[in-house]
Amino acid sequence: MIAVLCAVIPGVSVVPVQAALPAALPGAGVLGNTLPSAPQPVSSADAGSLTLPALTPSVAGTPAQSGRAIVLRRVNIGSATGPSGLSVLSGELLQRLQTIADSHTGVPQHFSDLQAMVQAMTRECHAHGLVLAQVVLPPQRVEQGVLAVTVYPGLLGEARISNTSPLSDGVVRRMMSAGLPAGRVASRADLERTALLLGEIPGVQTGLTLRPGQVTGSTQTEVSIQPGKRFGGYTGTDNAGTPSTGRSRVMAGAYASELLGQGDLLRLDLTDAWEKSGLINGTLDYSLLVGGYGTRAGMNYSHLDYHYYLQGLRFAGYSDTAGLYVSQPWVRTSRTVVDVRLDASVSQLEDRYPSLFSDITGGDQGKKRVITTSLGVRGSSSDLVPDGLTSFSLQGVLGDLNLQNDVARYWSSADLLNSAGTFGRINGQLTHEQRLTGPLSVYGAVNGQWASKNLDSSQKFLTGGPAAVRAYAAGSGAVDDGVVTTAELRGRWMLPARWGIGEGHQFTLAGFYDQSWGDVYHNNTGLTGQNSVRLAGAGVYAGIARSRDYSLMLTWAHRTGNKDVTSGLTERDQFWINAVKVF
Repeated sequence: MIAVLCAVIPGVSVVPVQAALPAALPGAGVLGNTLPSAPQPVSSADAGSLTLPALTPSVAGTPAQSGRAIVLRRVNIGSATGPSGLSVLSGELLQRLQTIADSHTGVPQHFSDLQAMVQAMTRECHAHGLVLAQVVLPPQRVEQGVLAVTVYPGLLGEARISNTSPLSDGVVRRMMSAGLPAGRVASRADLERTALLLGEIPGVQTGLTLRPGQVTGSTQTEVSIQPGKRFGGYTGTDNAGTPSTGRSRVMAGAYASELLGQGDLLRLDLTDAWEKSGLINGTLDYSLLVGGYGTRAGMNYSHLDYHYYLQGLRFAGYSDTAGLYVSQPWVRTSRTVVDVRLDASVSQLEDRYPSLFSDITGGDQGKKRVITTSLGVRGSSSDLVPDGLTSFSLQGVLGDLNLQNDVARYWSSADLLNSAGTFGRINGQLTHEQRLTGPLSVYGAVNGQWASKNLDSSQKFLTGGPAAVRAYAAGSGAVDDGVVTTAELRGRWMLPARWGIGEGHQFTLAGFYDQSWGDVYHNNTGLTGQNSVRLAGAGVYAGIARSRDYSLMLTWAHRTGNKDVTSGLTERDQFWINAVKVF
């Protein structure tokens, strides 16, 4: 039996749920959703540099050097490592090499023509990713028009490590053995991936250099590891908090790297809604490299504490979340990055309600536990469309909600919503920015969530706020299933250094339109007559920033769609400010 709460709180009128469910009271789960999905990024390591040797095909002496032309009937392609050595070449590459060779048969060839042939064959090997390969003419006597050429595919030697940083040599050796083991043919893909993974190690500056060895076809690999920025932090402010706990917030964070010399990173992020002192959140995260393939394993813990007043009644609570994760670099090139990540977390949430309602609800403390496991993939690429950058993410979440007492069941309307127990959801995002001309570009984004059932407030998707439809307050448009779309026209200009402010300052001005569609409940059978949420707004923003130094962004957004039925707020304009200083 569902109790009827005969009390009216401004903005939250609780009536029989069979008639219409009320706007959700902000609790630990709802407020946790208004926090940034990722902490303010710290200054990362520079991308690792990769230096390749300047190779030219070797041409040994042949009888053709006299200047007398010869006519070739056939060109035999062999490997410096024997017949099996050609197995490292793809069938397509061998066919291309043979085609180049065949183009030099049947017609008189001088020594310069043979030089041009092996140079073309070497370039073809490089184009197929064998950046250290060389095709040479070995010393020989051309008989019956048969010429032999030799392919040196470019085998890697043992890596020589020069390390003056706190990073352990063992970490570097494992990565080199996994990515560029001695005896493997050096491909551009392997070299680029290993250099980029080395460059992602926090707190160090890395360089990978390949030099020709003493013997033709051999390569010396040199790895340079130097100390980088091991400690840093940031501070900032915004007004992206909720109206109940306080819009104005201050953020601060710090990080320390290479504490154990294992590519490890420790970071702390804090958020405080100082306007009303109604919310404070802290997150601690530690991770380190595991194995030699760039795999990173980590653990994190966060605590959120809140309180606010409605009609003179005090609402308060907290949440504690502990998690483990593993991330794996899937694709690494200079233009494409893709990562896979597995997460598992446990959240304990407690909401404390006014004792005025205890007789109806059975108490004043609602407790619930949420266990989730998620698998996600995310990445970006500038290869898909010329002069464009595409980013994406896709995450599947499987969880279990345990409402641990009657108070939590009452305030969550769990018996009616059937939100307790196992649930699932999928979250996805796709963005693309396309350069038009000069400083102008267009940007588009689609972000959404699809649920398996009616969800608890801690798992809902926010369609309004500074990270969604910007014309609505933070925490607006909480739905089970929903999609947010964004379109922007952007202009970016580098500010002249002669203004006396130094180099690297960029000014951005953009106009945007946001729109969202969503359903408050996945299954709305008999719940409410206003299940659909349609939010829309347009506006402009302007900002100035310098990489790894600071950023300042000002946004104005005007509501063009309906008011938000989930929060009851009716404001038509939102002004957002975000400022961050990195140390």
